[in-house]
Amino acid sequence: MQEKTLSGWEDLARLADQHSREKWLYRGVTRCDHELMPKIARGGARAMDIPYDVDHERFLLEEFKRQARPLVTSRPDTDLEWLALAQHHGLYTRLLDWSESILVAAMFATESGVTTLMDFRTGEKQDVPPAIYGIQDLPEIASDVDPFSIEAVYFYRPAHISPRIAPQHAAFTVHPAPLNKIDGDNIVRWTLDIKGTLDLKQTLDAVGISRATLFPGIDGLAGALNWRYKWNTLRV
Repeated sequence: MQEKTLSGWEDLARLADQHSREKWLYRGVTRCDHELMPKIARGGARAMDIPYDVDHERFLLEEFKRQARPLVTSRPDTDLEWLALAQHHGLYTRLLDWSESILVAAMFATESGVTTLMDFRTGEKQDVPPAIYGIQDLPEIASDVDPFSIEAVYFYRPAHISPRIAPQHAAFTVHPAPLNKIDGDNIVRWTLDIKGTLDLKQTLDAVGISRATLFPGIDGLAGALNWRYKWNTLRV
C-alpha cells in the first residue's frame, strides 16, 4: 500500500483533477488505522469469540431475502443484487462500501472530525486523523455472478436500489475471503492533515457535498443541519 497525505482542499481538488480520466474507487474513513475488510469479518460482528463461518453468512443472506421480500418495492434478481441491498440497509455482508467520487469519500472521512484515543498504558491522548483509501484497476463483476464462488476481489457497480446510490456514486468491492484485508500496490491511503480536516469539511459543505445531498430525504437534511449547528456554520 502506498502512503500519502492530503493537507486540505487544494490537494483534494488537484487529486480529483488528476484522477478524472482514470478508474478509481475511494473509501473515506474517520480513522486512518481502519482496515479494508468487510463488516461481516470485523471485530464485533459476532459475540463470545464465535468465528466467521461462510455457511452462517449464506444463511444470514437467505434469512434477509426471506424476510425482506414484503418490504421491498423492487425485488433484486440475483444474490449480488440482494447483497447490495442488504449492505445498504446495514446487514453484515462480504461487500465493502466505496465511491467513484473522491469528494464523496472526503465527506465521509471528515464527517466526525479527528478521533482522539486514550492510551491506557501511558494515560496520554493521541489524535488519529481520518483518511481516504483509493484502489485502482479492479476487474468489474456482473450482477449474475455468484458472489460466493469468486476467487479474487472484484468491483461491483450496483443498480439504483436506493435514492442514495446515484448521489453517492456508490460502488462495492466483493470479497472472496472476508477475513483477509486487502492490500497491494494498487491501493493508496491518503491521510488527512489534522489541522486541515475541519476546513476541508466546511469547504465540501459549501460546494454541496453534505449529508443533505448524499442522503436524500429528511434524515439527511437533519444530519446536515446538525453538523452546521455543531460547528456554527449556519447562515443566520
